[in-house]
Amino acid sequence: MKNVWNSSNGSLVIAPDPTKTYADSGSAYARIICLKNSGANNGTLLCTLELYAYVNEETVWPIYRSSDNGETWQFVTHVRDTQYGFGNKYQPVLYELPQQLGDLPAGTLLLSGVSIPKDGSSTTITVYLSKDCGDSWNYLSTVDQGGPAICDASLGADTTSIWEPFFGLDKWDNLVCYYSDERQKKHGIHQALVHRISADGGLTWGEMVNDVALINNNDRPGMITVTKLPNGKYFAAYEVVNRPSMANNLGPVYCKFSDDGVTWNPDEIGTQLLMDDGAGLGAAPYCKWFPAGGPNGMIIVSAKWSITPDGNKTDGQSFFVNYNLGEGNWERLPMAVTYDQDLAGYSQSFDTSLDNSILFQATCVENLSTNRNEIRVGTRPLNAIRYEAEQAVLHNVQILSSMDASGGEEVGRFLEADSSIKFEKINVPISGIYELNIRYSNGTSEESVQMVRVNEEKTSLVSYPVTANWSRYLWASCSVSLNEGVNAIQFIAHYGEVEIDCIEVYS
Repeated sequence: MKNVWNSSNGSLVIAPDPTKTYADSGSAYARIICLKNSGANNGTLLCTLELYAYVNEETVWPIYRSSDNGETWQFVTHVRDTQYGFGNKYQPVLYELPQQLGDLPAGTLLLSGVSIPKDGSSTTITVYLSKDCGDSWNYLSTVDQGGPAICDASLGADTTSIWEPFFGLDKWDNLVCYYSDERQKKHGIHQALVHRISADGGLTWGEMVNDVALINNNDRPGMITVTKLPNGKYFAAYEVVNRPSMANNLGPVYCKFSDDGVTWNPDEIGTQLLMDDGAGLGAAPYCKWFPAGGPNGMIIVSAKWSITPDGNKTDGQSFFVNYNLGEGNWERLPMAVTYDQDLAGYSQSFDTSLDNSILFQATCVENLSTNRNEIRVGTRPLNAIRYEAEQAVLHNVQILSSMDASGGEEVGRFLEADSSIKFEKINVPISGIYELNIRYSNGTSEESVQMVRVNEEKTSLVSYPVTANWSRYLWASCSVSLNEGVNAIQFIAHYGEVEIDCIEVYS
């Protein structure tokens, strides 16, 4: 058994230079895709983001690429606003055409976002395309143009901006651009979620149609993402700002279903996304269905923070996942990358590998040494079997409650020499080398160490580097040799303190 190594909270895509950024956050709004319709380039990862720095005196959308499953990232290009000269500033989104649309072949890449002049006098959703894996980009079209780039969620706001584009295909394989629209306030609609349809691959766009438009001059739905399910229905996730109130704005995540991707009953708010225990998600959601996890696949939803059953925010450290096409129970799926929701986490995205076995998560993470957020990408195995620490055989340790633990509890207080956790029912189909992930927190000031024993024979040491605090998780990983059938893995106190949430085993 090899010594355990720490994942370092994902791999670095970009760390903005604090001397060159014009906003304290540095970067945000990471968007990642794994190419699946691009021939020899399939499996390539692309990432874009909001970069709060000027490049040759203009704002741009950077493109980064990884050819090794996200372990390393290379800068590709800056996508400039070649159409209006405003600057490509906010909320970029990447989309790979899954089939030919109009004159554009499958695998064509689209990049859209909000272009804004330096004086902030307008908001324009533009679309660029690439036919060479993101090396070069050309202007394709303009979806819509709105008023000044002012975001104001107050009840008396008179803003007319448009924001947050997102692409998908409807039932008839038309390209759809969903986005947020602030121009309907005279009708009592604080902000609406809307869409336009293109029948020619994004060259021209049809009339604007409301998807969520609540006539109460208070609720502010935003940041919609949409995914198609294998039963033909469509699932949308979005935030509703000003809920439960402006003073206590949790921005809870809601969802809706549609039969065709463009008919959504706009006067209905939808259903708040909740677990059985009443926990929810809040702010900046992202959703996607994948053919993994079971016969119906899995819908994964992320958000900036979690909401406790009693209405408090906690760091967003778990996805919500549903294995029944969005109906019934939602479960927690621990994130690959964690962050402080007061400083970072706006807004993340994810995609899977070509074979849908690996989940790639891209988000911004605070860097306290530079006081700027950097973009990081982490990976999660979707074929792993998870074992909760609180359900293992425990000796001289304590079960602790934790809202962000995968099962709501974790195990800590490894204070005695024989304090231990023993997972006795690790079942694998064949003998061989398996990967072992350990989700832990270490809120002390120095690295902690435990002994790891597999099947009462092989012993190694696992080190747990310091985490931001006792509520912030990271992953440690190693390879273990397991026998066909049932195995036991035991973690024994050695040096320092640590809290363990769960382990995962996968091949």
